[in-house]
Amino acid sequence: MLKKLLGKINKLQGDECLEIRMIPVAEIFQNPYQPRRYFDHEQMEELKRSVTSYGVIVPIVARKTDYGYEIVCGERRVRACKELSIASVPAIIRDLSPAEMLELAFIENAHRENLSVVEEAESYGRIQNEFQSLSEKELALKLGKSVEFIQMMRRIMGYSSVVKKALMMELITTAHAEVLSKLPDEEAMLVALKKIRDNKLSSEETALLVDSILDSLKNLSKAEDKVKTQLDADHHAEIH
Repeated sequence: MLKKLLGKINKLQGDECLEIRMIPVAEIFQNPYQPRRYFDHEQMEELKRSVTSYGVIVPIVARKTDYGYEIVCGERRVRACKELSIASVPAIIRDLSPAEMLELAFIENAHRENLSVVEEAESYGRIQNEFQSLSEKELALKLGKSVEFIQMMRRIMGYSSVVKKALMMELITTAHAEVLSKLPDEEAMLVALKKIRDNKLSSEETALLVDSILDSLKNLSKAEDKVKTQLDADHHAEIH
């Protein structure tokens, strides 16, 4: 799988001998299709120490725009250079379409440093918009993923913000999230999340908890309906 992904990156970067040039860091802007939203602090500090000692060894890949350059691959290197006040960075300039930029950024991040499942899902959503004509199977092949993975990404995209945040913070697993998504509102989800955290519940135990919450909500709804029916009957009797 890794060999296949690396081959895809090489193809998008270009297999021909490309010129490496130094470009001003101040003119480099974030890839709008970058799937990663969180960069590990310790890993960034380690990268900065490496750049301080050896410089940027591997050139970034960028594309020229009307206002400067957009990062295709190498955002962490550019961030490190900006934080270290380094004026320029080695780069390979490529003419890539938005779809190619998105695909390359997704693949690079997926195999070099694990994205969170939420970041992957959000990135998948953008890729899906770019490649609307592709079936699930075709898209899975394009990204080097399984069809089951693509289907899971679709489900995660539909989760509430509460569940997504819990996934991002690694408070729960995707198995927990799948079960929590059965709850009707975020208030119930927050109650369940607190119990999961406090009691370190497994996904199986969470399923039992969710069933219990759903039963309680169902019984509460029945009780409310019964009270409403009685009030309506009393009101009708008073009128007559």
